[in-house]
Amino acid sequence: MSTAMPHSAPAGRESIITGEAIELEVRPASVPLRALAGLIDAALWIVTVLFVVILASDWLGDQNNAVLSTIGILALATVTFVIPFSIEFATGGRSLGKIIVGVRVLRMDGGPVRLRHVFVRSLVGMVENWLTGGGIAVIVSLSNARGQRLGDLLAGTYVVRLRGIEVEPHPLLMPPELVDWVRAADIAPIPSLLATRARIFLTRAATMSGPARATHAESLAAELACFVSPMPPSGTHPERFMAAVLVRKRNEEYLALRAHEAAATAPTAAPSP
Repeated sequence: MSTAMPHSAPAGRESIITGEAIELEVRPASVPLRALAGLIDAALWIVTVLFVVILASDWLGDQNNAVLSTIGILALATVTFVIPFSIEFATGGRSLGKIIVGVRVLRMDGGPVRLRHVFVRSLVGMVENWLTGGGIAVIVSLSNARGQRLGDLLAGTYVVRLRGIEVEPHPLLMPPELVDWVRAADIAPIPSLLATRARIFLTRAATMSGPARATHAESLAAELACFVSPMPPSGTHPERFMAAVLVRKRNEEYLALRAHEAAATAPTAAPSP
């Protein structure tokens, strides 16, 4: 399961580091931007439900007022709670309006929202967004630095603008003390996803806090150890172990590529008479 942690960033912005050691630069979404996303979503939901209600009314024909009232109450509940809750939970904090304006709902620690967070936000949103026409949401959002509405404060979430993924290229170097060991070690084929995660971690390790860095290093090293025999010398740091394995994997892939290119460009021998 991916976790994330806050990280320092330029003024007005923040960044989070995911469990895969990918740093995302984010900044809290402004109130006008959130309002625009909400208006887009509300318009889409109202039009959709209104269309369904009209079709249902035509199909039912002349019914008593109790049936029509029930349909109206169900339609209202669908627009104000069911649809917002379902879409935000299914998309992990996104919706059509949020996608269009480029925002997303995250937990306060930067992780993706879960069922509890979405339920609280949607339930409180029925009051502050719909019953008060967004008045409470705007007032509360303007009163805090992250622009959180009441539902965000109670759920422990906030809406951010994702600025993109920053992964700076850093060369992988072979630890000198592990040259002899890695040359003699038997390394099985490593899954590409695991190798990528380890590579990204080594790229961003210097930006992580000490406890998080140590935890992720030990976890990734333990996964890589399943494909390596024998284990490195006792006392080897997990990050240096990962670097040695990845450097050898990179070198082997490079040599295999060069051999393939040489074989493809070699002149074909003429058939003997």
